[in-house]
Amino acid sequence: MPPSTDSSSPAEKIPVFLLKTRSAAGDAYEDLFSAPRDGFEFAPTFVPVLEHCFLDDGLAEIRGHLRGKRIANSPGSSYGGLIFTSQRAVEAFSKLVQDEPESGKSRHSVSHVCACGDLYLAKTRG
Repeated sequence: MPPSTDSSSPAEKIPVFLLKTRSAAGDAYEDLFSAPRDGFEFAPTFVPVLEHCFLDDGLAEIRGHLRGKRIANSPGSSYGGLIFTSQRAVEAFSKLVQDEPESGKSRHSVSHVCACGDLYLAKTRG
C-alpha cells in the first residue's frame, strides 16, 4: 500500500507482525519499524514464542551437512557458513555437537566450521 498522497489525512500505518518475543531492554526491530521510512509508517505487533522445540528432521539435515563437511568455503560445499541469529540457534548447534559420538572421526566433524566477521570458531575438544 503506497503512502497517502492526500496531505489532509494522516498516513495510515501498515500493520506488521514481528514473530518474536519483545526484548526487555528495548527492541531494535520495534525501533526500526516504529520510525517512518520512505513515506511509510508501520505499526509493529509482537507475536511471542509460544513453544520452543528442536525439530528432529531439521537437526538431522544440518547434522548431515556437518558430517559431510558441506558447510565450508570450498568447492562442493552446500553452504558457505553458519550464522547464529539467536540463543536458540546456538543451543541447537550445541545439541548437535554434544550428541555426536565420542569415538571416531564424526565427533570432530564440526571443527572446520567457521563464521567470519569477528571470527567465531566452532571447535570440539579432543
